[in-house]
This record gives sequence, C-alpha cells and structure tokens, in this order.
Amino acid sequence: MSQVLWELYIPSTGLHRSPWLYAIPIRSCCLWWVAAKDEGGGRSEALVFTGVESYKQTQYHAYGEEIRHLTYDSLLDLGPTPLLGEIRSLVKDKTHAAELRHMAISFDGGPLFEFVASGFEFRSPFDVGLIESPIRERLEACVNPLEKPAH
Repeated sequence: MSQVLWELYIPSTGLHRSPWLYAIPIRSCCLWWVAAKDEGGGRSEALVFTGVESYKQTQYHAYGEEIRHLTYDSLLDLGPTPLLGEIRSLVKDKTHAAELRHMAISFDGGPLFEFVASGFEFRSPFDVGLIESPIRERLEACVNPLEKPAH
C-alpha cells in the first residue's frame, strides 16, 4: 500500500526548470528544480534524499499510466516492494535496513525517479553549492589531453 509523503505545492508545469537528478556526497541524491517566485525570478528548490542505497530513473514511456498518475508531483512511499526487499537483504549487515523506504515521484512529462533511502527533506531555498562543488572538483581533477605535459 502506497502512502503520499510529500506533494509539490504548484503543478510542475509551472516550474522554470524541470527537476534534474544529482548524486551528492555522503550517500545522498537530490532532485533539483527552479520554481517561480511571486516577485519574479526563480527560487532554487530540491528534494534531498539521505541514506541512499539505490536510485533509478525510468523514462516517461517506460513506466505505466497508474504509477504515473499516483506519483505525479507527489512523493510516494511505495511500501514493501521487491526492490526494497532485495536492497534490504543486501545491506542488512551494513546499515539500518529496516529504516529504508522505496520512494517514487514523477513530474510533468518527465521520468519516474525512484529511491531506496532512509529519508528525504524538501529544501527551499536550496544551496546549489551541493551540486556545483562535486562537479567542479571532478572537472579540476581532469587532465586536458591536448595540453603538453610540463617537463
């Protein structure tokens, strides 16, 4: 039996920027978007998932109408699913498996996002530094193959 955990306060059709999935440090993920502000411009917002053991993104045509309807602009706890059971059995000795939940959400015309995680939090405003910092670090660690090595 599924249970609604959180609902987007406006239809996702009204977002300035559709949600994007990012893996962030310490076994976390976020769905980040930009919402319209009453006074103009945009506000950075996100759902941040913690204690993530698994996440999945299924494109719009690859999941059914029923789950699309149930998860549209709503984060659901899907209850005891086969995926949740599999992940719990794999991590039972490493983490608090009983705290894990299988959660899912979809937005206007977008993919279905699923998380097996221990928790989530809605953040508004959201500090995009959580997304930018790991990306910047990876870019800085890359070596340009066209640069000549220093001798």
